[in-house]
Amino acid sequence: MLGDYALRKKIARYNPSIFVNYSYYMRKHFLNAAVLLSIALCVVPILASAQSVREPRTVNVEERISGRLNSFVERLCERIANRPGATLPDFCDEPPPPPVDACPNVPGNQTTGPCADDECVAQGGTWNGNSCDLPPPPPEDVCPNVPGTQENGPCADEVCEENGGTWNGTSCDMPPPPEEPILQFGADPESITEGESSSLSWSTEHADSCTASNGWDGLRNSSGVEVVSPAVTTTYELECTGPGGTVSDEVTVTVEPLPEILIGHVVVSEVLYNPNVEQGGSVHEWVELYNGTDEIVDLSGWKIADNGGQDVLPDETFLAPGAFLVITATSTTAGFWDIPGGTQVIVLGSSIGGNGLANGGDVVSLLGADDVIIDAVSWGTNTDAFDPSVPVVAQGHSIERAALQVDSDTVDDWEDRTNPTPGTTATPAPTAL
Repeated sequence: MLGDYALRKKIARYNPSIFVNYSYYMRKHFLNAAVLLSIALCVVPILASAQSVREPRTVNVEERISGRLNSFVERLCERIANRPGATLPDFCDEPPPPPVDACPNVPGNQTTGPCADDECVAQGGTWNGNSCDLPPPPPEDVCPNVPGTQENGPCADEVCEENGGTWNGTSCDMPPPPEEPILQFGADPESITEGESSSLSWSTEHADSCTASNGWDGLRNSSGVEVVSPAVTTTYELECTGPGGTVSDEVTVTVEPLPEILIGHVVVSEVLYNPNVEQGGSVHEWVELYNGTDEIVDLSGWKIADNGGQDVLPDETFLAPGAFLVITATSTTAGFWDIPGGTQVIVLGSSIGGNGLANGGDVVSLLGADDVIIDAVSWGTNTDAFDPSVPVVAQGHSIERAALQVDSDTVDDWEDRTNPTPGTTATPAPTAL
């Protein structure tokens, strides 16, 4: 073994790689002494010869020696291999290849993957030779339902819903705005005489409530009718509110002062010419007179007439200032009415004018004792008193003066009364002077 070691040292002087490989096999296995001797006998003369021969400076001596030794070992291994039953020594085996680095771009040797550089690229990074440079993570989108990336709120979709809208994915669909309220406000009539009334009426659209002010006050429904009796010209204001805003309007009711009372003038103030069954029927017609003066008037010998005849009022018939007198055909007529106490009722004992009052058209005239016409009213087809005449009213209705103190001898003085009022009036009576 010492000789063998000396041989290896000798060989290593000329070819260190042979020494290393040979040492590898020698450490692993114990060589056959004969084989070692043969190698030694062959190698030593070669080495001596090589050392004694001076090669030209251009020749690499170590390469030549290494090549010859390798060739010798190869031929020796071939001869042993061709001998029947021979066992090939271990130094004839190829040395194990150096380990293969599966990840050459990664520091260190790695026989298997995965490789750090490949994983880096797969994750979207860049391998810098030692580590992976990953791109910064994408910013967090706090508004995923809104196009684009938004790192902070508020989010448009949430703001949209808070404001009552609907998010359609890209924008906000807001509901249509509520409609503005509409107000219709008026007075009927807009002009009245002192003591009369007017009806305020209003209606709205898209409004929930209304508030009155100026000539009236307080809350009102979104529609309604209200009767007012202002003493002087008054403006009424109304403001109505709804989801879409506020609207207001105003109306003015003009009040005309009462005219001066006509002195010495008694007028026909109301006529019921077509009573219904509840009022006693046709025989219970009546005529009402009113003293619009400041004096007691003696009606003795005065006459009440229609287009067919006349009746004379009895003697000692006096009518006080501002008082009413009712003329009927029969004594039972008064029983159908609530005539105020103290009101005079004259019963003629026969139909007014002899044949009664015509429903389709007739005239009632009041004549003095001298047969001078004091006052008259005509209706329907009759135009003896004035033209046009008062329109025909329904059965059970009466015709009455709109204002007792006014006598223009025209149709404008008269109105249709649904509920007749013998001995009084539906409108306030003036105080006689």
